[in-house]
Amino acid sequence: MKKNLSDFLSCISLPSLQVKREKRKYRCRKRSPATIERARMIRRDKANARERRRMNNLNDALEHLRTILPVVPDEPKLTKIETLRVAQGYITYLSSILGNESYPSTAENTPYTSPAYPQLVWQNNSAKQ
Repeated sequence: MKKNLSDFLSCISLPSLQVKREKRKYRCRKRSPATIERARMIRRDKANARERRRMNNLNDALEHLRTILPVVPDEPKLTKIETLRVAQGYITYLSSILGNESYPSTAENTPYTSPAYPQLVWQNNSAKQ
């Protein structure tokens, strides 16, 4: 057993280990400019796809929000910021109803009569003119 071990150790020399290490260095070749550019384009395409997916998800969520919000007839589609502002006003309106139990529940008390909603519609109409 000791003889086999000593034979084995004598076969291994430091220069042979150096050669193996040097070979490992050369495995990682320098990439050509074309390869680098191709990799950059692939990364850019993936980033663009992620951004496109993110924007599609955001637009889908805003479209769903528009279906929930009360709308004024014959009004054009709300922009993204208008949708968010109307939603904020609508949430404030609904919160005030929930917070005030003595709030009269009549047909006149609708989201259209909320303090925030007419103001936003008026601002939007005046900004368009």
